[in-house]
Amino acid sequence: MENIQIKNEHYYQQLHGQWKDSSLGVKAFCEQPSAQFATFRYWVRKIGVIDKRRYWLY
Repeated sequence: MENIQIKNEHYYQQLHGQWKDSSLGVKAFCEQPSAQFATFRYWVRKIGVIDKRRYWLY
């Protein structure tokens, strides 16, 4: 189970980097097939890499 947790964390760290490199708000970014809004928000909070300025932009 821990191995899956590490893989998920790594995946969402990479996804977070892609989001930060984009000019999209979270909701718009999560309209892409690679991310679901609630799951992405969960992992961003869990990883502790929130950019509060852009986090709530829709």
